[in-house]
Amino acid sequence: MVSPPGALHHAHKHLLKRAKIVFNHHASVFDCVIAHRSRDGAELWLDSTFGVPDRFELRLEPGEGLVPCEVLTRTEDGLVVTFVSDDE
Repeated sequence: MVSPPGALHHAHKHLLKRAKIVFNHHASVFDCVIAHRSRDGAELWLDSTFGVPDRFELRLEPGEGLVPCEVLTRTEDGLVVTFVSDDE
């Protein structure tokens, strides 16, 4: 998946790390892989993006808090997201 120009501002890390997409009041969880990450957002790979809403929370590590995200770009099997604050 190719990120749109400027989608992830700032240098990013190329990594393959497991994470969880959480939504629907924590009742729905999708496994994903973080392919790239910056301080502003991330590129996520998953089996299918069908059913994933435009806003969700991302659990980066087991036991860590959730990071609110908004989808910038979507393909069948990937998302480019920006990290947002809870009050946006």
